[in-house]
Amino acid sequence: FSVTSFSQLLFDSESVTNYEFGIKSSWLKDRVIANASVFLMDYEDMQVSKRVEVLGGGGAVVGITTNAGKAETKGIEFDLKALVTEGLQISAGVGYVSATYTDYEDSGDSFNGNSLDNAPRWTANASAQYLFPIGELIGIARLDYSYRSDYFIARENTSDQEVEGWDLFNAKVGVRSPDNGWEVSLSAKNLLDDTYIVGSGPGGFVPLTPSASETVSYGAPRLVSLNLKYDF
Repeated sequence: FSVTSFSQLLFDSESVTNYEFGIKSSWLKDRVIANASVFLMDYEDMQVSKRVEVLGGGGAVVGITTNAGKAETKGIEFDLKALVTEGLQISAGVGYVSATYTDYEDSGDSFNGNSLDNAPRWTANASAQYLFPIGELIGIARLDYSYRSDYFIARENTSDQEVEGWDLFNAKVGVRSPDNGWEVSLSAKNLLDDTYIVGSGPGGFVPLTPSASETVSYGAPRLVSLNLKYDF
């Protein structure tokens, strides 16, 4: 398949039917809040991307949008928030998702049962924040954690299209006024300066094989910033 005209870049709209059931609860005079949900999403004519060769382009390839037949996403999510003491609040969440093509064939190839792009099975997050008095001001100390498992970035689900999962820590310390009118803080994203990949795939020329050139996108390195917030 090669792109020869703009008409080949046209694609249909997609539709999705979403089913969800959830429970929200609070305990101990709202000091503990727990929520859970299960969901199912059925896609028709799901819009997906693929790489194709440009006819007369000297081997160049481009990404285009096309339609898969059907896909299904189902999973469960849970989150918890708790005020442990007057100054300490913690929260956590976890999610499991199974996202697959259920009816998708293209150019004689079947992708039924393959995972959707950028759909890790497991995600999780957690945070802890502590507020404490500093004279007439309020001190802030916060730590955040996030995790996602391995996932694929293309429909074929080959080994070179699998991105390794990662986990990250962010942190913040600061001080604010009692009325939340202003805040000064020092924050760090990717606190441990981990190196992780967020996307990879073939380069801009054929052949579209693992032995061809490859483009890799990395997540941001550690970023430390001084922040000032003021509410007018």
